[in-house]
Amino acid sequence: MRPLVRLWLSRLAMMLASWLLVIGLTWLPAGVFWVEEGDLPVGVVWGVRTESMQPFILEPEPVARKPRAHWSVSQYGQAVVTYVRELVTGQVTDYSHRWTESGPVQIPEPVLPQVRERMVVSLRLLSRALVLGMAAGFALGVLSLRRGAARGFSLGISVAGMALPEFVVVLLLQMLTIFTYREFGIRLYSVLGPSGGERGWLVPLLALSLGPMAYTARLVAGGLDEVMREDFIRTARAKGLSEARVVMKHGLRHVLGRVLGGFPTIMGNALSSMVIIEVLANVNGLAGGLMANWSSRMVATTGLVFCLWFGLLDALANTLRILANPRLREGA
Repeated sequence: MRPLVRLWLSRLAMMLASWLLVIGLTWLPAGVFWVEEGDLPVGVVWGVRTESMQPFILEPEPVARKPRAHWSVSQYGQAVVTYVRELVTGQVTDYSHRWTESGPVQIPEPVLPQVRERMVVSLRLLSRALVLGMAAGFALGVLSLRRGAARGFSLGISVAGMALPEFVVVLLLQMLTIFTYREFGIRLYSVLGPSGGERGWLVPLLALSLGPMAYTARLVAGGLDEVMREDFIRTARAKGLSEARVVMKHGLRHVLGRVLGGFPTIMGNALSSMVIIEVLANVNGLAGGLMANWSSRMVATTGLVFCLWFGLLDALANTLRILANPRLREGA
């Protein structure tokens, strides 16, 4: 029980530190203010030439003062405190400007409902991609125990998944469906969608599950290659158990801890790839919110969500790893 308590306390501290880092970096521009100093010109203008062969004459602009940027600690601290107070009270609000006949009007736009709505879309895509990718990775890892073409296929898919960038997969799949629609009138899947409407889910799901699949297959194949040489595996075979039962009951049971140990890496890669995939695949997730609204409040709130996801899933994966290993559960 004590290792689990230490684990969750360390992950809570990690999330708190990452939140402070995200908020501190996001609001750095809020401390900048401009003042006008000095008497140097800020630029030059073209002079008038009286003859066609006469070169242009550069003359200073009639500006007496030059603006300079300064950074205020108090102004920066006030912006950070204001945002934290809004976040705690649930009143994080941006303002958009709309021009009317009487002039510009500020329209309040709550940030948390937007983040919550887009977070559900991103979380659905991320969870499905992790389940699909890791399940396919387990199958490829077990397939690597076979000989000949099956082993070559498993290793080839794993290497391709690790080497091929996700954005290339998205572009190739989009080009494929565009080609089939132009040439044959067949749309394999949806590439674009109306603003705020449902997008195609197949392209981002396949692209996002490629990384977890390849990394899981690599962990499973490496673990099985070591475990299948152990003495207890030879004993199980000597008792007459089938090869499939030996692999599923004894081999994968010992490989599970290695996969759970690599889950934080899988999660981190998937989160970093999800931002690019959502933008390229036109998904209304958190990345779409960042591209549509570059305000400091939206960026900071989205960053906090990503840190929360990573911290919770990392703690959950390590908890399962400790529970599956008696030595770790006893604190060894």
